[in-house]
Amino acid sequence: MSTTSQDVRIVRLQWGLRIGGAAMILFFVIAAIGVLTNYHAMINENGGLLGELTAWSDHDGHEYALMIAVIYIVWGAFVWRAARDPLRHRLMVEFTIVGNFAHLGVMGLMAIFDSTHTAHLLGDVPLGLLLPIILTILWLPVRQLAT
Repeated sequence: MSTTSQDVRIVRLQWGLRIGGAAMILFFVIAAIGVLTNYHAMINENGGLLGELTAWSDHDGHEYALMIAVIYIVWGAFVWRAARDPLRHRLMVEFTIVGNFAHLGVMGLMAIFDSTHTAHLLGDVPLGLLLPIILTILWLPVRQLAT
């Protein structure tokens, strides 16, 4: 790969990581605010369309959702930081790709096998898959440069 081609691919990956990290932070800050303010339409599956597409509970115990949101906010910040030098932060990039595929795979299986969660196949599951798919497309062409 020529230096110019290599540089372009790394810059694309950097932008993908920045946008992905920012998206993780934004989505999960909104989710955390929804939990903390007890915004029923967003945190309860029976609270309307938004809740049906993004919430995984129909009861009051949303502590778990808040814990997941905080983990993803921190994760997004680390992804943003890894964008500065993605080749040096290979493990972070690969963890982000594989971890998101794993998490969303479980979400997809839950939505398939539990009819109360089927709407997620039209909501947060496909939306969430965008990040690992795009990062995989951007990462694979430059992966061999990371040693």
